[in-house]
Amino acid sequence: MQDSRKPYAALRDRQRRFLLCFEACASITQAARWAKVTRQAHYEWMDDPAYVQAFRYAEPRAQRTLEDEAVRRAREGTRRAVRYKGKIVGWEMEFSDVLMNTLLKADPKFRERVEHTGTIEVDVAQRIRDRRAKLLEINKPALNGQTDA
Repeated sequence: MQDSRKPYAALRDRQRRFLLCFEACASITQAARWAKVTRQAHYEWMDDPAYVQAFRYAEPRAQRTLEDEAVRRAREGTRRAVRYKGKIVGWEMEFSDVLMNTLLKADPKFRERVEHTGTIEVDVAQRIRDRRAKLLEINKPALNGQTDA
């Protein structure tokens, strides 16, 4: 089994810490905060081929973090405060059907199927000639030096 941290072995501690945070939150801004580095540091590190390779390794893991959170919210919901006259009087679970539909559409089995049949024939050259003739007809008085008086 391959060590999952091997791509990070050649990195400095700050870079490694940033990428581990990025895997966990999938946000460069948040990862920089958590790792206690500047956002700009990440962009400067992108000049280093070893860092770029490690970042490319971290990206699908960060994406999976987002997918996992989306699935959790769609299936388990999120807790939402119920308020009455500005005070919290209880809690309810809120589910997102839109989020669930979006997740399902990632699977080809659940995608909307649209089939286009038939042909459309367009004579582009003829349409251009027709438009040109119409423009000439509209602009005929101006071309002959006539003005509306």
